[in-house]
Amino acid sequence: MNTMIVFVVIGVGLLVSLIAGIRHARQNPRSNPLEEMGALAKREGWALTKSTGGDTVYTVAADDWKLTALFFRGGNRAATRSNHQTEWIAEYPGSDTVLIGPKLPTFIANMDPDSDRLQSLLRPMLGDRIALIRGTRRLDTLGDEQFRKQFDVFASDEMAAERVVGDGSRWTQLATMMAAPVTVVAADHTVTITIRGKLKTARQAEVLIDAGRALMNR
Repeated sequence: MNTMIVFVVIGVGLLVSLIAGIRHARQNPRSNPLEEMGALAKREGWALTKSTGGDTVYTVAADDWKLTALFFRGGNRAATRSNHQTEWIAEYPGSDTVLIGPKLPTFIANMDPDSDRLQSLLRPMLGDRIALIRGTRRLDTLGDEQFRKQFDVFASDEMAAERVVGDGSRWTQLATMMAAPVTVVAADHTVTITIRGKLKTARQAEVLIDAGRALMNR
């Protein structure tokens, strides 16, 4: 009799777990990023192009900006924690250099931007554009307190940096939404926002695109 009761209790427990799992799945359906990007692009009138080869997974583009999802394979992998990377790029009305990236350890942040050592340490974050840090200086008074806790800024011109940073809230919101490192590079008449990870929802794409478009309007 005791054995039967044990089996009944176990059976009821499994049934409850199964029902809870079904309920959770219905409330939190697994998203399909590509489908969500397609639906978002269609709704907004943007062009979505899927790739069948190379590093590009898909692109979403409007007249004045482009968002690209990348996946690096094997030896072509990006020097980051994730093989996935997302880039938003547009023209930038300025020739000054502004670099925004995750908060650096103090001993690195205080290095001379022209030093080969700093360039070597920051190459994984800035990639081929690392040379742009030469001729800049670190600015640690821009944005609100939360921004300064999360990001470092290097720029060749403080006024240009103020325009890109704003109060900093758009960048802290973006970092929170993405849960991945965010870098912003404005230089040579181009601005690029890079997410070291994969967009998982259309809402993440909207926040990224809104941040970029707000920057263009400044």
